[in-house]
Amino acid sequence: MNLEEIVSRTNKSIFFKEFTFSKNNFYPKPSGELEFADNVVWLDNIFLVYQVKERDSKSVKDKVSEENWFNSKVLKKAKNQIKDTLNYLESYEEINVINERGHTFNIAAGTKQYIKKIILYSASEYLPTNLRLLKSYMSKKVGLVHLLAIDDYVGILETLITPMEIEEYFRFREEIISKWTLEINKLPEQALVGYYLSGETQNPITIEYMKYLNNLVMNPDEFDFSGIIEKLPFRVESTENPEDYYKIIKEIAKLKRSGLKVFKEKFEWGLKRAKDNDVFQPSRMADPKTNCGFIFIPLPNEAVDKWKNAITNFTMANKYDLKLFKCIGITFAIDPNNKSIYQIHWSLIEHEWVFNSELENKIKKLLRPVQAKKINNYNFG
Repeated sequence: MNLEEIVSRTNKSIFFKEFTFSKNNFYPKPSGELEFADNVVWLDNIFLVYQVKERDSKSVKDKVSEENWFNSKVLKKAKNQIKDTLNYLESYEEINVINERGHTFNIAAGTKQYIKKIILYSASEYLPTNLRLLKSYMSKKVGLVHLLAIDDYVGILETLITPMEIEEYFRFREEIISKWTLEINKLPEQALVGYYLSGETQNPITIEYMKYLNNLVMNPDEFDFSGIIEKLPFRVESTENPEDYYKIIKEIAKLKRSGLKVFKEKFEWGLKRAKDNDVFQPSRMADPKTNCGFIFIPLPNEAVDKWKNAITNFTMANKYDLKLFKCIGITFAIDPNNKSIYQIHWSLIEHEWVFNSELENKIKKLLRPVQAKKINNYNFG
């Protein structure tokens, strides 16, 4: 497996197949075939563009040849390829590429001001330490470009795990690179990750911040939702458009691990309550940062065929009660023809909040009260 394949596999495991693009040749007229980038992640405001450089081990002779390769291929060629990618975004209104799910999207419609430019490389042991610790390259034409050895990049993804935290880390990384360039280029990437985890913003970064990374409590099973996401495309039955599930996945992918943990708990609660075959008031949650809510609606056996009314009424009520722009409803029921199978339906409602006197009177009967609760995103042992 070459380095591009490793990056593709790693990215789609974290950012989901829906938002990862590794087949990025496109065909503008009259230019013929062009390559957009080696890899792209595009999820609303998350827009990561990658160039990947791998050293041929047979070519490694000494530190001088390795340094020459790094300067030529990583700092120069990869940077120029990123410049080409940015020029394509400015030059073409349509850049149609295929994601890892096999669906085609016009990536030129992405939010360009949020682009993070990333060069990933795999070098030999001969690469001088000062180059290995180099965190970025500042270009007059393309701005700050992140530089990362592939092992460090994989470590970041394995630590932060959720798309929003990873994108936030790269924004954070740009800020501290601009603030403490000299200090940062003497430290390993793990010190930067620890600094990010600490929540620190004022004190200078030192090697001591690695302790936050070393002491981070990792319980990915608490918030890993990949199994459900993988099945989601086949379970959005409240829409006539088979690709509307992208909107739902986006909102789940925007949650940090604390939000995903609550989401997973409530999802499993819905499954259990449906299996218990009793009447329960829905459980609900909302993320104020994304202005999106979720409501989990277990249905007893006798109400299985009424899921459309249930999902519409409860989702609308939750959206209205919490004054949200978006709300996702999920119903859970046992299949009447096979007691070992769940029927799960999803629905997304999105529009501006407007006062509704009818809903004002119904909400107390439909929904249990909610309480604001702050949850720590990171815990340390």
